[in-house]
Amino acid sequence: MQIETLRTGDVTVWIADAAPTEKPLPINKQRETIGLLLKAAGLQPTGLSHTPEGKPFLTAANGLHISITHTQSHIAIALCAYPVGIDIEAIGPRTRRVLPRITEAKERALLQERSDEAEATRVWCAKEAVFKLYGTQARAMTDICLTAFNQDTAESAAPYAAKISFLERRGHILAVATEIRQGLSESRPCPTPNL
Repeated sequence: MQIETLRTGDVTVWIADAAPTEKPLPINKQRETIGLLLKAAGLQPTGLSHTPEGKPFLTAANGLHISITHTQSHIAIALCAYPVGIDIEAIGPRTRRVLPRITEAKERALLQERSDEAEATRVWCAKEAVFKLYGTQARAMTDICLTAFNQDTAESAAPYAAKISFLERRGHILAVATEIRQGLSESRPCPTPNL
């Protein structure tokens, strides 16, 4: 299994190629791969735990925050000194079927006008990464409003303000979300998304 290390801003991502299958990887294979990724990051797999809501955290990682994502062919972890959310999805027609459930009408109208599958996948990944960043604070992905968006980055509005970076890799989009921190960037209001 090949493990690759990627960096975006202050976040380091370890990603592994899993054998592509028609079905999701079995839980034991996912856990085994996550353990290998943690070892590649210099951490012990036994230090991974989850909140009652299912959000992962590290029990002894000197303040590091973790997020985990997987598809049928990739598993990735993101580590950062502050909260982080990560998502990876395959670029494909499935994305179009998901968008109506996670976007507001204004976002959907803009996407219908100018979106290809890769852009639609970025929207899905951005919202999912922000959702993972904020955990149970966000009730639904429709509550997350994207206010700035391009091929490489996006932002979401308060109360779920985040900066999102995108990486495209082997037919997949990887999104990494971090909180917009005071003094680093200003959160924009959410009138009409600039998709």
